[in-house]
Amino acid sequence: MIALEQVTVARGGRVALGPIDLRVRRGRITAIIGPSGAGKSTLIAALAGAPITSGAVLCDGVALASRAPREWARTRAVLAQSAERPFAFALSDFVALGRLPHGDREHPRAREIVERSMRWAGLDPGRFAQRTVDTLSGGELQRAQLARVRAQLHGEGPRWLLLDEPTTHLDLPLQHALLERCASLRDEGVGVVLVLHELSLALQWADELLLLRGGRALAQRAASEVTSEDLTECFGARLAVVRDAASGLSMVTVARGASTAAANPQRQQGETHDDRSDDHR
Repeated sequence: MIALEQVTVARGGRVALGPIDLRVRRGRITAIIGPSGAGKSTLIAALAGAPITSGAVLCDGVALASRAPREWARTRAVLAQSAERPFAFALSDFVALGRLPHGDREHPRAREIVERSMRWAGLDPGRFAQRTVDTLSGGELQRAQLARVRAQLHGEGPRWLLLDEPTTHLDLPLQHALLERCASLRDEGVGVVLVLHELSLALQWADELLLLRGGRALAQRAASEVTSEDLTECFGARLAVVRDAASGLSMVTVARGASTAAANPQRQQGETHDDRSDDHR
């Protein structure tokens, strides 16, 4: 389990996150959702070991600050949000970077781990091993990043994968393919924590959702229990959860006029029950 105990992160004289208490467990996908500026990336960074202002972050009962990052990297991988492309590594060498914390990148078994990780990510080693990462498409690069963290997490015991907006810039089929691979890691017992903007994807793929607003946790509950009212409170706009019992699929829609309400948070906070009723006429 990763636990945050009264964690606060302050930046530029303002509190960006917290105080917040949080528990996330292995063998589950936890999606962090919330409006822009809610502190989602700050939270995922704190889970990954970025400096915090106060409080404590513990991973499987051990404070993150008590061990070197390289030691943590043997059991915890991070896929950060980045628009920059890596240097022109051969793809097999790039994926092998995931073995650096283990000190076996040059070992013959590392090559097998790299090839297995590439196949898992949907990259045929025969076609991609010698391709340089600067020649990959956006979708191929994302799969290469996944292969790298998969190689890093190869093994047994407690393992964690932290992802910040991994579906950004991917088309819908690739988004689902990425989350399907996250689910396969979850099924191996890996704890997966990710930031998602696409609420329908969060409802469909996550086991639980953490709703964040203004740097504070509003709720943490099973995805199947998240309601329209929860999302409306979190995002400051009228959102509706639609679930199809036959297929088990869920989606989130925005009610008419919701964008106006979201753009005028002061009005929303001060509106009366009668004001809200008028919006439905």
